[in-house]
Formats: sequence, C-alpha cells, structure tokens
Amino acid sequence: MFDIIQTDWRKLVHDIETAKPKLDSLVWSAIPNDLRKMLIERLQPPNPELAKQITDIMSSSTLPVGWGKQLFPELIITQSCSGAALLHHNDKLKNILGSGVQLCGECYSSTEGVLGINLGYTSLNQFTFAVRFFEHSELNKLYEVVITNYNGLYRYRMGDIIKIIDYRNGNLPVFELVYRRSSILNHFGEHVTEQQIISTLQRSIKQLNEQLKTSFILVDYCATSVNENNLFYHRLFIELNPQQSNDAIILDQLLGYLFGHHNTNQELENSLKNFALFIDKDLCDSNYFYSDERLSSRLQSLDILLCKQGTFIKLKQAQMLGGASNEQLKVPHVIPETAQNLLNLMVVHSKRIKE
Repeated sequence: MFDIIQTDWRKLVHDIETAKPKLDSLVWSAIPNDLRKMLIERLQPPNPELAKQITDIMSSSTLPVGWGKQLFPELIITQSCSGAALLHHNDKLKNILGSGVQLCGECYSSTEGVLGINLGYTSLNQFTFAVRFFEHSELNKLYEVVITNYNGLYRYRMGDIIKIIDYRNGNLPVFELVYRRSSILNHFGEHVTEQQIISTLQRSIKQLNEQLKTSFILVDYCATSVNENNLFYHRLFIELNPQQSNDAIILDQLLGYLFGHHNTNQELENSLKNFALFIDKDLCDSNYFYSDERLSSRLQSLDILLCKQGTFIKLKQAQMLGGASNEQLKVPHVIPETAQNLLNLMVVHSKRIKE
C-alpha cells in the first residue's frame, strides 16, 4: 500500500481535493457505472485541506522517517507479513511508520487457510501449528508443511519449510518460517535459501553503508539460476532505498556510473566492486555447499545487478498484468527461466556490478 501511495500520491491528492477520480485513470475506466457512483458519493465532500497536508508530506525530494505515520496519525499498530523471506520489509516499514507504530505478525496463513497463530508479538516469526501431526516433530529440526483436507483424501504440500524452536503446553510446537521450497537457488545441490540471501544482503549493505557513510536499506531482491554455455551461476537483482538526502545523491551517482550517465569515479567503482565481492564471500561463509561448488569452479561467482529505484513496483505491475491477484501478490524471490517477460523487465531496469 505504501509503495502505491509513494508512486501515485498525486492521483490521491487530486481525488481528495476534487472528490472525483480522474476520468483518464485505467482503473477508473474499468469500474462499472453503479460502483463509480457509489465511490464518488463516498468521496464527498471535497477536502482541499487534507489534500494540502498530503502534498506537504509527500512532495519532499527525500521522504522523512515516519511519513506513513504522518499520513495516518491515529495509526498505532499494523498487521504485517513476517518470516525469513519477508523480514527485510520490516526495516522498510519501520522507516515509513517510525517508532510509534507496532508491527504485528498476527498469524501464519496462506491461500489454503489459516494454519497457525502468533504466540509472541514481540518476535514476528514465531507461531504455533494449527494443523499437523506434530507429535513426531523434534526440536531444532526442519519440516515441510503438509495439510490434509477434512476427509483425508487429499494432501497439500504448502512448500513452506519450518523449524521447530520450542514447545508450549507440553506438545504444541512453536516454529519459525525458514524458506519456501520454490524459492531455492540450486545447480549442484548447494540449495541457497531466501534466508541465507537476505542475511547476506543485510550484512553486505551494512558494510557498504559504513564505507560510503550512507544508510541504505534493502527494498527487495530477486534471483534466477543461469546456465550460459555450461557456465553455471546465480544472478541477483538488488534495489536499494536511500534514507537521507545525501543517500539519494550517492545512490544517483552509483546508478549513474553503472548506466554510463556519469563519468568514472574510482571511489564509487571500488565501493561497488567490494560490495559484490563481499556478497559472494559472505554467501560462501553462510552456505558450505555453495562455498564448495565455488572452490571447485563448477559455480561461477554471483552475477549482481543494481536496480533503478521503482523497479520492484514495475515488477509487481507486470505480475498483475499477467493475471496475478492484487490481494495475494508477492514479489518472487526466485524467477524461473520460463518467466522471460519478468526477467527481461529486471534486466532492462538494472546494471551489472563488475567485480
């Protein structure tokens, strides 16, 4: 939601100020007439004062920390997704909402149903099972979630890999979501997980921030496994978000250098090379099997591409145009080779960091 507000806040201001959506809006043109009439009634009366307040907040070249709280001053708690593959979004939300809003992961849910509830809101990735033969689970072991329908005729593999971390009331296991089976990078059995990549990126961005004296955070990432003329490697797309005005200037310089808009800057060039080297080395430290394949030269080093700002919003839009539901839309952290339209979009809006 906040991504949409940040991108289309001018449309929001227009609708509030005039109490009528723009007629040339693609969304508006697709809405039936009876629903249009009801929406226009709900927008009444025009509120130019609120429109001005939103403009004052959103028109800054660099949005202040807590701008989401400024837009919704009565907001005190928000339900958010959590888990290994989504935890980096919490940093982004904390920057948007500031320190006065509690982030709460309410439950472990999916399209198939609600499978668990959150026992401890202070730890956003601890849940309890709702459906499972859990009496055979062991502490600190990994399990894949399988659910059975009421009559027991069908079993569904959720694709979620969980780790049992505690027990409550004797036999109720508490678990954390580790990764999804479909989001593993693999060529020769190295099985690089989302959790490993996100942890590596967070450490690498921290190192980059210390080097450049910035405060970048990770917007999102996605990856794909590549076999190019029997050269095997993983390609990683990364988007960074500046937090301060100076960050925005430096990020513009980094992207300008990669896209050839700015002259070569030795300091920035070295920083990017060190960033790419640190990511690959840290991933080797995190995953023994990945390290072993790198040392054997069967796997080449990571192919790391830095994305323009707004690239992952474009990725979501492309997914929706492809028929994905807006309510259940998730950024794919692993894009298969078959999804060439998504891969092409990412390549067009990013540039390779050369080691």
